Amino acid sequence: MNKRFFHILLISVSTAVLLMAGTSCKKIDKVWSLQTGKASDFSKTSVVLEGTFNAAGAYFSARHGIVLAGQLVGGEPGGMNWFYADKKGSFQITVEGLMPGVDYEWYAFAEIDHAVEVGESKYFRAPTDKGLSLIENAVDLGTSVLWAPYNLGASTPDGYGSYFAWGEVAEKDDYTEANYTASSVSVLDARTDAAAHILGGPWRMPTYEEFDELRTKCTVRSWQQYNGVYGLKIFGVGEGEGNWIFLPAAGKIYPEPNGLMGDGSECEYSSSSLKEGETTIPVWGLLYRDLPSQKILTLGLFQRIWGLPIRPVMDK
Repeated sequence: MNKRFFHILLISVSTAVLLMAGTSCKKIDKVWSLQTGKASDFSKTSVVLEGTFNAAGAYFSARHGIVLAGQLVGGEPGGMNWFYADKKGSFQITVEGLMPGVDYEWYAFAEIDHAVEVGESKYFRAPTDKGLSLIENAVDLGTSVLWAPYNLGASTPDGYGSYFAWGEVAEKDDYTEANYTASSVSVLDARTDAAAHILGGPWRMPTYEEFDELRTKCTVRSWQQYNGVYGLKIFGVGEGEGNWIFLPAAGKIYPEPNGLMGDGSECEYSSSSLKEGETTIPVWGLLYRDLPSQKILTLGLFQRIWGLPIRPVMDK
């Protein structure tokens, strides 16, 4: 988005001079901070957007709020929608009129001394019908996030679902370096996170930390079959006790001539996290192998061009 007229700056410190009685003067520090928060409480047509704005010192003006770029019901495609907050500090703004499956960019803003300052740009896709139905069936395992009951692209817990190269949002017939389109991507958002892009709303790919929490905090039952499909059944703890998810052994897709490998014997799931300093094998993921020589649940590294299944998560 073109922000030619905006100064993108999160923290600004400036000094004003206030003339006092004749030739005497006094400095007044002008300090402000602006931060784009998170998007939450999605419904089919609404979302709550959060931000933070604090200011001290003398200002000509200090209005603030949220800018949402994208078409709302009754609005223009690509429209710029301005919503003003009624207080400083942390604030929330409920936006109505989302259109299912439409992509939106948003950020916090503040009007300070005739200039418009903006926070970090973030992106979301309005929930699809599939994404909304999954919200109602999200599984609490007692970890920091809620887990989808089945893989992205599947419709039952035992379904393998779709396979995605890291940073891409569509399946392919073959997974190679030549047709990989996300080489320049280093951080995922709703445009490059397959779960966020396909399901919309709060859904996204899990992080390294969230997979590690699943591995170390939850109760992992032994390798078993569910409706004839091999995989791991993981039970919740604490507030999630009695709940469970099943991770089918969907394997992964290598570049041809190898193709799909490990289905029926390996659980390999992609995270959104990259390993710093790596170039060819930078993607962290959950790994379980049920082989005579190796039975272990750990976090492994995968090449970003491989096709891997995804188990979506959403914040609590």
